Amino acid sequence: MLSATSQLREVLPASSLLALVEPHSALPSYFVSRVERAGVAILSKDTEPHEFCDAIRRVVDGAFVIDPALRLARPRILTSREQAILLQVAEGRRNLEIAERLFLSIRTVEHHMTSILTKLGVENRMQAVITAQQAGLL
Repeated sequence: MLSATSQLREVLPASSLLALVEPHSALPSYFVSRVERAGVAILSKDTEPHEFCDAIRRVVDGAFVIDPALRLARPRILTSREQAILLQVAEGRRNLEIAERLFLSIRTVEHHMTSILTKLGVENRMQAVITAQQAGLL
């Protein structure tokens, strides 16, 4: 979502953005700080219609709007296996090396990496390591 937001800002710098996310999603603080600017709203998909309309008005007027429940959300906790894999990633290891060290198949490591990225709401391995470290998960 960060890269999409950045690309839209480059093409349409004066536009307002409204993103709908799953209820109870975890938005890491680094994510909020990177999109926290005028004309951006991040709302839960279960936002009440009157709150949704109010957010649209506020964003068009140049405000930053975020669903309070999302701001307070903590990143989902990683399983011990996911933490072990992410520690290996933090040490610079690739999936094949991780699989060999942890006695897993490469497919299992890939599956866990997908889960880690999803849970942390990031797009790549580097962002996953940084987010996990900032959240105290590593």
